[in-house]
Amino acid sequence: MESIRKVLENVQGDWSQRVNSLKLLRSILINGGMDYESELLSSINSLEDALVTSVKDLRSQVCREACITVSFLCEKLEVSVVRLCEALLPATIGLIPNSAKIMSTSGITASHFIVKVSITTLGFCAMSRMLWCV
Repeated sequence: MESIRKVLENVQGDWSQRVNSLKLLRSILINGGMDYESELLSSINSLEDALVTSVKDLRSQVCREACITVSFLCEKLEVSVVRLCEALLPATIGLIPNSAKIMSTSGITASHFIVKVSITTLGFCAMSRMLWCV
């Protein structure tokens, strides 16, 4: 996970490596990462800044893969990633007015999954306060 974080935070590095790292993160979850849930969750929480950077990336492919990964994390880990979702929501909402349709659609989709997880966990009142701050 540390190598994934380093690759994702290196904006100057090759964008295809960042895309592959995001795919690797999803594949870890699919292929048995949930067997080590406590270690996995602490590692994913340490990826917060790297995921925010990836969502805000100007390269549409990186942004798209980051949004897919965020949506996947929300779907698989639900309650466990609420804090991560709170950090990512402003970045995903910021993608919506983007003129590149792929980035806008990715932002909408990721925001949908984040809001869905947050509402079921936090309740509507807390979620509305979170959106008000955006």
